[in-house]
Amino acid sequence: MRKLFIICCIMLFLVSCSQEKERTPLSQNLRFLLPSEPSILDPNQISESYASVIVANTFEPLVMIDKENNLMPAAAESWEIQNNNSEYIFHLRKDAKWSNGDTVTASDFKNSFMRIMITSETNGSYLAGLIKNGQAYYESNLETGLGIEVLDEFTLKITTESPTPFFLEVLTFSGFVPVHNFVQDNVATDWAKNPDKAVSNGPFKLVSYEKGKFIRVEKNPYYWDAEAVKLDSIDFMFRNDNSDMMSMYTNKVIDGIYEITPFELKMIPDSEAVTHMDMLGSTAYIAFNHESELFRHFQMRQVIALALDRDVIVEDVLKGAGIASSYFVPFNYKIEGVNFRDYTVLNTEQNLNKARTLLQEMKEANVDTSKSVNIYYKLNGPDGETAQFLSEQLNRDLGLNTQAKGLEWDELYDLTMNGAYDLLLLGWVADYPHPLSFLGTFGKNGVISKMIRWYDTSYDLMADAFFKNLHSSNSLEHLRSMEDIILNGYHIVPLYYRKGLSLIDWHLKDWYRNSSSVYIFKEAYFDQ
Repeated sequence: MRKLFIICCIMLFLVSCSQEKERTPLSQNLRFLLPSEPSILDPNQISESYASVIVANTFEPLVMIDKENNLMPAAAESWEIQNNNSEYIFHLRKDAKWSNGDTVTASDFKNSFMRIMITSETNGSYLAGLIKNGQAYYESNLETGLGIEVLDEFTLKITTESPTPFFLEVLTFSGFVPVHNFVQDNVATDWAKNPDKAVSNGPFKLVSYEKGKFIRVEKNPYYWDAEAVKLDSIDFMFRNDNSDMMSMYTNKVIDGIYEITPFELKMIPDSEAVTHMDMLGSTAYIAFNHESELFRHFQMRQVIALALDRDVIVEDVLKGAGIASSYFVPFNYKIEGVNFRDYTVLNTEQNLNKARTLLQEMKEANVDTSKSVNIYYKLNGPDGETAQFLSEQLNRDLGLNTQAKGLEWDELYDLTMNGAYDLLLLGWVADYPHPLSFLGTFGKNGVISKMIRWYDTSYDLMADAFFKNLHSSNSLEHLRSMEDIILNGYHIVPLYYRKGLSLIDWHLKDWYRNSSSVYIFKEAYFDQ
């Protein structure tokens, strides 16, 4: 009886502990692993796509995209569109506050848009091309006639250079957010990583930053919709060469992984239930340096395009995490309600015999095709295995001398913008859900044009004709013709449309990844 009494006591104790554990709410702290540490966190200056997840959860634009990919009010509670889609009047929320308690005003947005046009290498020229007299401001800092007006403290008017029916979609880009007035004269970028200086207008605010390890954001008590924010904090952790993210996830050191490859996924047992695959607004492609000794030749770029086996890349290397395509613009983007192209006709057929014939002609023309070539790609991203496969295939099937070489993003970016490369394997991620998010990267001030050292004045003329509605065909066919210029010249070689693989703990509810591939955690929470 004495033993039985002791056993009963122990069982009651264990049951009590178990019940107490069940009653204890889960920590509302999300630990989310990024591919690496963002080089810049100034929202108007960011260049890495994965930095957008931090910006999108700490800052808020005028307009956002919801989980069904519809436009929704954000910092602006409403708007009016006038004069044939060329005048946009935004009415800001009067209860919107910065994380220091200051009121968010129309002047904050005007000054920030002007700051973007002057200081952002990647986004300034594009925004300037859309806003009335923005190009003059971008090139010469002339504010006269600039199409951004503050009508009153909470009313902002933006006039575009020409009718721009997709302008609201443009404004959903995570980089087109306001920064506090004190930043306007601060050209340094460290303020956004400094908890003592960082001020934001979104659901979370920066509270700590440990270089090389993580950034912590906490709920912003001044946010206008703070009641909808259920997470107390998010730790955006940085992956590095020594990170064993599979072990980190299985041992519950992290709750989610921004992106993971199919090979890495297989290393995590029982991961099917927490795996998420999204069709991203992103295209993987090869970029050629048009000033390089080898790829300044149109025919050599064509050789690479014809030799690649896109279907094998998607099926064997990516294990289905993509859709093979020789086109740059994703098929699911629409113009006036019509898909940009038929997804069943993506022209992925390999033509190795023609590639070999063209290569032989290059050799007979005394072009040295034996030159050693690096295929550069970003470390800790989705391109490592693909780059290795491409290198092996080109060497085997064409007798070329290529090697896959991974670099950290800041090093890769500098190498790219300085033109110190031959081949790059990259992915372009949509800033907003429209074909021009891709096609706008070419032209005189386009970021990809700068990367590949190629520019054609006729391309800018076609873009200008589109905005002024002066083209002879319909808008869809005109934009397709612009893409044809890029593809027919083999200025880049698209490989596949990306599908994003991520791991998120199944306890986390009400998060989503929008059509610009950005994770939104505003209303996310851990459920027991």
